[in-house]
Amino acid sequence: MKEINIHASPSDFSKAGSFIEGELSKNDVSRQIISESTLAFEAIFNDIIMKGFSEETQINVSVRKSFGNLVIKIAFPGQMYIPMSGESPEESVEYKIIKAYEDKLDYSYRSSYNIIHLTVKRGFRKHIAFSAAGFAAAPLIYAVMLRTLSPEIRGEILTNAIVPVESLFTNAMLMIGAPMTFFSLLKNILETYIISERSSVARRLHFKTLRTSLAAVVLAVLCSFFVRAFSPYVIGTFGKISLFGSESSLTEIVSSIVPPSVFEPFTSISPLPLIILTILISYALCSAGRYFDKLKSAIDACYTLFSRMLNLVMYFLPVFCFTAFMDILLDRGFASLRGVALCWGATVAGLIAVSVLYAVRLKAAGIKVIKFTSDIKTVIKENIKINSAIDAVPYNIRQCSRRLGIDRGYLEEALPLLAQTNLDGNCFILMMISLLIIICSGTSIVLWEYVLIAMLVVFLSFGAPNQPGSILIGTIIIINYLNVPRLIPVAIYCEVLLGIVQNLVNVVGDIVMVSIESEKNLKKTKEQKNVS
Repeated sequence: MKEINIHASPSDFSKAGSFIEGELSKNDVSRQIISESTLAFEAIFNDIIMKGFSEETQINVSVRKSFGNLVIKIAFPGQMYIPMSGESPEESVEYKIIKAYEDKLDYSYRSSYNIIHLTVKRGFRKHIAFSAAGFAAAPLIYAVMLRTLSPEIRGEILTNAIVPVESLFTNAMLMIGAPMTFFSLLKNILETYIISERSSVARRLHFKTLRTSLAAVVLAVLCSFFVRAFSPYVIGTFGKISLFGSESSLTEIVSSIVPPSVFEPFTSISPLPLIILTILISYALCSAGRYFDKLKSAIDACYTLFSRMLNLVMYFLPVFCFTAFMDILLDRGFASLRGVALCWGATVAGLIAVSVLYAVRLKAAGIKVIKFTSDIKTVIKENIKINSAIDAVPYNIRQCSRRLGIDRGYLEEALPLLAQTNLDGNCFILMMISLLIIICSGTSIVLWEYVLIAMLVVFLSFGAPNQPGSILIGTIIIINYLNVPRLIPVAIYCEVLLGIVQNLVNVVGDIVMVSIESEKNLKKTKEQKNVS
């Protein structure tokens, strides 16, 4: 960790700015992100001065890595500092900049000391490299075991070592992931409600994104029909499952949907009761009157708490990639990997259909597809590095304005909303994985079961957009609901292999949506001018 001490005076800003630029360059941060991070730091620095901190206030600025993330830390003593507070803050340039980067900002006040963290980039590439190393190590160790250990000892290692460690990770993900999904779902529903109340543009975007998410689900169903018809050799790979408790009575099914206790959805990790509870609480909060802001703040605090816990658990994902692969190898050897390969290959191949759907939508709006694809190449490359549609919003606003010529004001209103609600990637990938698991089990399903799975996928996607491990959490909850815990390794594989893909589909979906809506607005404006 490198650090520098400066004073809260304009003359010291250039000193701190040069320090930050130098440290970020050493950590392989792109020029665009360095520029944005310096801009955000400058806004915070100026805001600190505007809040009345004296020039004698000593500010410690450091650049460090925290759980794989690269973070700028700003620490200084004095009264509590709250960004974007004060009289008419909306009028200041600092307010607009800090507001644009608030998803990357975190601040606290401890023992008369202010601490601000500005996240520059996520360390997901190194994380993926470690996960890949875990995958690579498993078959090598398994090969050694085959030569040196008897089948009985290998079975004991699987039962007494591999499975318990894997269960530890799974239980931690469910313990944190279920309430995380619940609070995330609540948070996103309430924020969508707030934005929709303020803006007709936001309302229209919200309903259109819901339609595109449902279209992604339908597309996944069609792709699964194709897989079932042309890949019969994988049917039965995972073994039979009892879908949705088909042997249960109607009374038992109804009781499972509406449990007797409000805590039951969290203890049983049942998605349907969790969804019903979320809808009830959302309605109650939206009609809470003067208590709405306090309750909303409490939900945001709970969301942040569980998000931090989830980040910590996800930090150990590479270890569990190793145990998941060892579980498969020690249990069935390489035979069951056909199903895993199908889940990954069919999902990636299905994304071609998603791309075709985007091309058709762009063409229908009068946008040249080839030119559009060329214009967003740089945006896609940078989003691979950021790996979070929400964190990438400031960058995407600037690049879409420059490269696509979209009005910046419209982008600032639309993209933050779309980053949370346009979930084509989540919906398509989770739906594909769910249906492919059913196909690999050799289980047949009827229309109402397709509808039920689609409903679960849409709500789980809306409850976990672009958060760490969103594919893993969604898949584990669905696998838990299907009562096939032996397929937990599949969820781990899907997170590692499809996490980046899911984020990119979400980002491209956001850009396609704003491009189409911007083109429609331009046409309406031209028509109005011609009429007048």
